[in-house]
Amino acid sequence: MDAILHFDWNIFAWTERVLDVGHNPVLDNIFAFITSLGNSGLIWLAIGALMLFSKKLRPWGIAVMLGVAFSGLLNDLIIKPFFERPRPFDFDWPSWTGRAFYFPEIIAKPDSLSFPSGHTSSSFAPLIALWFIPDKKSRFALAIPGTILAALIGFSRIYVHVHYPTDVLGGIVAGVAYGLLAVLCVKFAVKLWQKKFPSSRLV
Repeated sequence: MDAILHFDWNIFAWTERVLDVGHNPVLDNIFAFITSLGNSGLIWLAIGALMLFSKKLRPWGIAVMLGVAFSGLLNDLIIKPFFERPRPFDFDWPSWTGRAFYFPEIIAKPDSLSFPSGHTSSSFAPLIALWFIPDKKSRFALAIPGTILAALIGFSRIYVHVHYPTDVLGGIVAGVAYGLLAVLCVKFAVKLWQKKFPSSRLV
């Protein structure tokens, strides 16, 4: 546990030293906006909904939305209650380090548990679905900017100090798992549909 906390503390210290977190109005506003894009996975749900209008992208749009749903349900109902990790601003840093924890007032403090990062998992889950799009042109057009967005949303949670860096790493792992589960569900559903209606082409 000490090794994990040392890692988290050092990453927080790096962001404060190099990026001047909380005292850099430009970056503070940029990352506050980026982190808001991940709220409730709404931007990914919107992307998935738009994909439904394209027949060749429709199954993967469903997978995108399923990934977000799995993230919300499994994180909040199972994983977060299991680990019960307090947020960085609620952890007793003085007793561990002898120093107070710095919390920049960039966004409002969330009142939920910390591990894993929901913003991160609900970004990487739909991202995985985008990387499974069979059409190469569509896959790269959506998945490459999607990867950048997911990475920025994950890092923004560290920047604004509402998640430990290890929460974000855990969110990436969880998100990949949720995304793969969503893809498997959609592929299974497509197979059943094609078996029932062999003349139809969904993908």
